[in-house]
Amino acid sequence: MTLPVRKVLTNILNFLFAILLFACTWRTVGDFNKDSNANWLRSDGVRDSDFQVQLVAAIYWSVVTCSTVGYGDILPTYLWEQLLAIFVFIVVVPLFSTLQGDLSAQFSIILRNSGANDNRVTQLDDLEQKYPDKISQDLIEKMTQYFQKYEGVSEVDMDEINKLVKMLPGNLRIKLLKFRNKKNLEAIPFLHKRSTTFLLTYLEKLKTMHFEKNEVISKKGTKATEVLFCVEGDLINIDTNRILPKGVMIGADDIILHRDRLFTIKALSDITVLRLDLETFRVMMQQNPDVRKELMDEAVARS
Repeated sequence: MTLPVRKVLTNILNFLFAILLFACTWRTVGDFNKDSNANWLRSDGVRDSDFQVQLVAAIYWSVVTCSTVGYGDILPTYLWEQLLAIFVFIVVVPLFSTLQGDLSAQFSIILRNSGANDNRVTQLDDLEQKYPDKISQDLIEKMTQYFQKYEGVSEVDMDEINKLVKMLPGNLRIKLLKFRNKKNLEAIPFLHKRSTTFLLTYLEKLKTMHFEKNEVISKKGTKATEVLFCVEGDLINIDTNRILPKGVMIGADDIILHRDRLFTIKALSDITVLRLDLETFRVMMQQNPDVRKELMDEAVARS
């Protein structure tokens, strides 16, 4: 049972308990002036009725009064009844109004989450149909069960697979990320030995870019404003005439050593690279001292 549903049920039970409590109190107060005709039981015509009839009348008064409907067909007729009515007007009615508002809000959350959940399950179905041979049925079933069990997950604005990633629990999220980035993880040595936490944080931040043959992707003497990883195609260092290996990291040394680019790098074929923006790279260095030391040592060694 989800948290919003539990809250709704709790509020409903509290509402019913309070109604019954004040109904019983109202019924009991009617007996305080038993020997007189001046009580609500007598004025309502249920003085000689069965206790069940009197209790139903008391519940009716409690609901009508606490909900502020106030038909006025059952009225307090003497001191104790009037005091109880005053207490209900001043204390109980505002509490019931708050409770009713909370119930309305919880119902709205349930309906909104139900719609979002249906949308996520539909996305899973679409994903399964689009990649029937690439994503295991077991993974799809686990993700579907998760969405059907848990609600209140924030919306994500990404492509058809990344729409799901941030909504998953950690173990399923890393499986889907590794599936989507399988080629990238194999091609980029920098990612081979990274922790699960690191991959969860930064795989989603890598943006795919494409360059055509003979296009310059890094020009000598300019500022490095990004880090690039080549995952497909061939690159050449124009200044040294050296073919760069697949998965090479471009721009990191220049950023770390606070210098302009030393070489011009051009595409020998149509290539695909992953881009990590400058700000994200700096945050990654700050938050991961081991990675910072590793990259700094390598940059110094190559300089």
